[in-house]
Amino acid sequence: MKAVLLLVCLLVSSAATASDHVTIIVNKSTQIGSLSAPALRSIFSMRRRSWEDGTEIRVFVMPRNSQIHEVFSQELLDLMPYQLERAWDRNYFAGIGRRPAEVASTEDMLNRVASTPGAIGYVPTQTIKTAHIAVVEVIR
Repeated sequence: MKAVLLLVCLLVSSAATASDHVTIIVNKSTQIGSLSAPALRSIFSMRRRSWEDGTEIRVFVMPRNSQIHEVFSQELLDLMPYQLERAWDRNYFAGIGRRPAEVASTEDMLNRVASTPGAIGYVPTQTIKTAHIAVVEVIR
């Protein structure tokens, strides 16, 4: 009986989505409450460069070898991290774009997004501090 209960608990916990674990954050000055999944993919692949009000989008990402970056890429963007990296490189080396700014830690992400107008990033949900950032809902 305990084995069955344990199996059920494992299945339920593994069925959680990335949005339960990863939260999209923006600078408070960015008046965005929600983004569609395709819009999010466009922003983080560096194809979309400005918000609707004309403010430049400043993209911040966690280190590419971090688990949170892998979960974010796969679950929220539907891309493997290497595909995202290739898109950044293609734009950068073609001279038509730049790579996102990489931050070293969750605390660094929170600080950089909070202090940079037009900024967007992502953090583990349990680390959210909403005093200087806004949380964005991802609409699928």
